[in-house]
Amino acid sequence: MLTKQLTAPKKLAMGIVLIGSLAGAATSGYLALTEPNLPPLPRIGLGTGTLFGLAWAVSVGTILKKGAIDLKRDARRTAQMVWGFTVLMMVFFLVAGMTAADGVRGLMMIAQALAFLIMAGVYWVSHRIEEAELNVKEQMLRLELQLAELSNKQ
Repeated sequence: MLTKQLTAPKKLAMGIVLIGSLAGAATSGYLALTEPNLPPLPRIGLGTGTLFGLAWAVSVGTILKKGAIDLKRDARRTAQMVWGFTVLMMVFFLVAGMTAADGVRGLMMIAQALAFLIMAGVYWVSHRIEEAELNVKEQMLRLELQLAELSNKQ
């Protein structure tokens, strides 16, 4: 009940995510290391993007290697990575927006980051609801098992 085998389309989709995360990590890392006139904040942001891209690659690669997704552990890790990355990038966008020379451009940066933060929050809440449903199903199965054991003893 807590694991789900990956179908061929799901494996393909996860393979695309794996390739995309590696490509994003490589691009971010390359830009962070090679751009000569890049200010420190964007360089740190690109470095952070590199680390998160590699973390996604490891996470998705592990799921693909198993051929199944653990609906509790893997889903929680994914939701945590989405939320953590978005909050961290929100901090970078806030700092960049507040220090921007053009105030309107800075406000636009912050507004766009808020849109992503809202989407990540919705994803996190959705994950927590699914996790609560799994916990309820698990508890119900435990109760059924206990009732079956009690009826067998009689």
